[in-house]
This record gives sequence, C-alpha cells and structure tokens, in this order.
Amino acid sequence: MGLAEYRHPRLFVSLNLITNRQIRVAIGKNVNFMNVYHYTNLEALNGILNGQQQRECSLNFWGTRYDSLNDSQDYIFAKNVVLPKILKAIEKEECLNEEKKEINHIFPYIVSFSENKDDEFMWQHYNAEVCIVVDSTYFSPWIIEEGVIKGFWGKCDYVNENNIDKSFFQKWKSSIQHIENISSMAQHACVFLKREAFKKENEWRLYLGDEINIKGYADGNIEEVETPQDIKVKCIRNKDFILYKEFKINYKALKGIIINDVNIEHYRSVKKHLEILLLSRGFDLSKILIEQTNRYPLN
Repeated sequence: MGLAEYRHPRLFVSLNLITNRQIRVAIGKNVNFMNVYHYTNLEALNGILNGQQQRECSLNFWGTRYDSLNDSQDYIFAKNVVLPKILKAIEKEECLNEEKKEINHIFPYIVSFSENKDDEFMWQHYNAEVCIVVDSTYFSPWIIEEGVIKGFWGKCDYVNENNIDKSFFQKWKSSIQHIENISSMAQHACVFLKREAFKKENEWRLYLGDEINIKGYADGNIEEVETPQDIKVKCIRNKDFILYKEFKINYKALKGIIINDVNIEHYRSVKKHLEILLLSRGFDLSKILIEQTNRYPLN
C-alpha cells in the first residue's frame, strides 16, 4: 500500500527518553509500510547522520521550536487564528470553560515530514538540497516521559477559518483517551491544524512540548510556566536564537537520500562523497538508495 493511500485515524510516534534526557524514537513496526520525506540541506543531513558517528545508532533530527521555524506563517496562523477560535469554541462548552485560562502554551518543538516524494513544490518551499527517505514504521504510538504523554506524531489537517472549532472538537473526542487536559489538546490542535492553502504539502509532524509547571504567588494567584529542558541553539538568524531539541530515530529507518542537483557530473560527485560519509559512519549502503531527483532530465 502506498503512503498516499494510507489513512490511519490515529497514528502517533512513541518516544522514550534515554539517560541523558535526549529524545529517542522507539522502534515499533506498524502494520502498514510507509515512507515519509524530510526536505533539508546538506549541512543538516550531516548533522542527522552524526548519531552513527557517535556510535548512538541513531539519526539525529532537529525539532525546531514553533516560534523559531524558518517559515513563521504556521506559528502566526496557530497563534492568531487557531488558538482564538479554540478559546471561543470552549466558551460555549460549560464543562471546559474553566480550563480556558490554562491554554497559553503553543511552543512545542517540531520536525516536519511529507508524504510527497521528490516533489517540485517541496524542493522550492524548503529550498532543499536533499530529501531524506525515512521508514516511519519505526515510529510507534506517542511521546511518554515518566508516564505522561507530552507529544505526538501525526498527519496535519488542513482547515479554513470556518471549520477550526469543528476540527478541534473532532480531535478532542478522538484523543480523549490519550490527552486528558484541554491545554495539551489545544497545543495539539495548534500544531496539527494548518491553513488549507498548504494542503498539497501533505505534512506529518513529530512534536514535543516542554514541561509545564504551576507557579504560585504570595497573593494567591497561580500560573502555568514552561520549564525548558535539553534546549540547544541551532544558529543565530535575524539577530535571534533558533532553539531546538534532538529527536533520535533508529538508524535503520533511513531508506534513501534524493539529491537535488541539475548537473549530472556534480550529482555523481555528491553521491560518491555521501557514500563515503555513510560508510564511515557505519551505514549499510545496500539498505540505502541514493538517487538524483527526477525534476531534471539526465543529460
């Protein structure tokens, strides 16, 4: 069954924290095979493959904080459109209205994948040099730390402003057995509800939020505050820090790398050097297909 045909109503990824508190994606073979595709540059690919060099037997993906993403439109849509719509919808639900004040954290750390292989739109949208092919059957249900579910893997829903509240409550009802508080569900919706205009991305997301603790004051007031853990700085961009967390996926999940290069001779050079890099880091080349994008004719 191809990925485009695969539609599971609740597919999440199970993560376990290893001793140094970095996040490791647990191996868990799902019934249906499906590849997902991560579009990025060569520098990021080198970092992703670095786990093998460190003998960690993992692919190190960077989950960027939501308000640090290259494309700020997703975060702005979540903050200025999705979240207000959710708050307004909750006002109509008497049993949930008391929890509305808790919904003020939509800053999870996100890794994006797509169903679209070697896709013209995705190459341009991410200004990508490579497309990493990942077997997502190595992902299994949800992110758990000390018995608490803190994040998920799932497919984005593409909505317009008129059906956000409906989509939110559909997600709430289907997730009630996994997500017990409305604040976490609101964050979940802000991550997975995207603008309808970007439907052709066919995006899947892996995300994890920071721990939220209650802070009390002498006057009796309380508030929820983020407790950042294991935060790293990817780079400085636009005079600001780009924050991320590492997600470690089993190295066997790497199934291929597509190189986005119009020049056949240069492509062959990049492929040769990439094969040397993979071998030096312990990968089995017989299990990884390296190919040139089909965007260009092979002259």
